[in-house]
Amino acid sequence: MINFSTFWLKRISAASFLALGILCSICGPLNAQAETEKQQTAVKEQAELEKLYRELKKEKPYKDIEIHYMQKTVIQEQRGNDEYINHLVSELRKSLQKGKRWGVVRRVEGNLVEIDKGAVHKVRERDVYMVYDASGNYKSKMEVEAIADAISIGSSYGRKKAVEPGDTVKFRGQRKSLELGLIYGFNETARGEKYWGLGMIWQYNFRSSWGFEFAGTYLKGLCTSGSDEWEGVREQVDIPIYFGARKYFYYPFWFSPFIGLGGSYLKVDYTYVRWDNSYIIVDQDAMSSTRIAPYFVIGTQFSGEQFKIELGARYFYGPELNVKPKPIKVRPTIYCASISFAW
Repeated sequence: MINFSTFWLKRISAASFLALGILCSICGPLNAQAETEKQQTAVKEQAELEKLYRELKKEKPYKDIEIHYMQKTVIQEQRGNDEYINHLVSELRKSLQKGKRWGVVRRVEGNLVEIDKGAVHKVRERDVYMVYDASGNYKSKMEVEAIADAISIGSSYGRKKAVEPGDTVKFRGQRKSLELGLIYGFNETARGEKYWGLGMIWQYNFRSSWGFEFAGTYLKGLCTSGSDEWEGVREQVDIPIYFGARKYFYYPFWFSPFIGLGGSYLKVDYTYVRWDNSYIIVDQDAMSSTRIAPYFVIGTQFSGEQFKIELGARYFYGPELNVKPKPIKVRPTIYCASISFAW
């Protein structure tokens, strides 16, 4: 009887040896070819080096010098700036006890000033420093534009004297470029006009302590009166928009007085009626006037980290109306208070 297990085992073994032989016959030439290419590359490089060697030997300075070639890769660790690192470590140690309020000028190039205060002292962009000499006399202002770890660089302006290394700097405040907030206005005039209104105010501040303001408001004035029960007067004033410029003093600081002027869109509606004893209209007058009216502003700004509060007064120079029973001048003074988010 034939043992089928032994029969098939012999067949499988024979097939395996046959496959292994075929694989060796294929891989052998491939390995040999790769080795041959490697040797050819080495021979080519050696020939190029020998050619270069012969050319160098022909040169006069190298006739009696043996030249050897060796391929080598060198990795060199970059050396640090020890002076800067030492200064940085020193400032890091002092940063908890020594803030950014006082500092010293390190270098000056033109209107660029470098001070010994940086990110470790919590210096921020647009921080303003006052520069003083050794006697405490004012020299200039300096606004930070670039900040490193332990130093800052900024531009000087408002100069009275040239800034020099070693001068003292004192932190004044941070200039806020943009402000956006709410404004409320109110007043009651001698003629009985009551003004009130709420709106939005936008401001942009320049480095030179000048700024612009633009407000869109629902600012309204209303007066209803008469000399007796037979007379009626109604006067309504609307100031929806005004735009102007302002000049700050002691800016930037936690409080900064300012003055300014600008133009406003002012509209006046006036109505006058008089009746007799029978309530019949015997006299009347009506007038409407719309114009661009100048205004003047004075006030004080109180600055915080992110918010600013302003208290001030705006005088609007409106028209003079030739109406009955007598001419009137529309020139209200509006007291204003605002709170703004600044950045």
